[in-house]
Amino acid sequence: MFKSSIAIAGTLLLTGAAPALASAPAKIADCNGHAQAKPGSLVLACGDANDSLQKLQWKGWGAPRATATAIESKQSCTPSCADGKPVRKHVRVTASELRHGRYTQLSVNGQRFSLTAHGPVSATPAPTGQQPA
Repeated sequence: MFKSSIAIAGTLLLTGAAPALASAPAKIADCNGHAQAKPGSLVLACGDANDSLQKLQWKGWGAPRATATAIESKQSCTPSCADGKPVRKHVRVTASELRHGRYTQLSVNGQRFSLTAHGPVSATPAPTGQQPA
């Protein structure tokens, strides 16, 4: 029994089977359902693209929790979303809940998003006076 365990472990090390599983890149699905590794930009409002992240700079990508800085561009919706202007601000982003090579949760300055196979979906209501993502 002990020799069999050593033989199996040795085979895994020689074939590289265990490291191959660990080295699979983590991904986030965009609004078109395309899996992106370490995206540089990401649309948060898939319906109208009125909320997006640009210039994402990731740290810890592939770990259970990755963080980034970015610029969020969100339509002001004042006086209406059609007539509003984009408002840009620097934000902190956290991707977490890594499952089967895909992050499933995203936080942008505390606003939570579920990361589905078809892109981000807002999981928290927008602050009063703002349109939801």
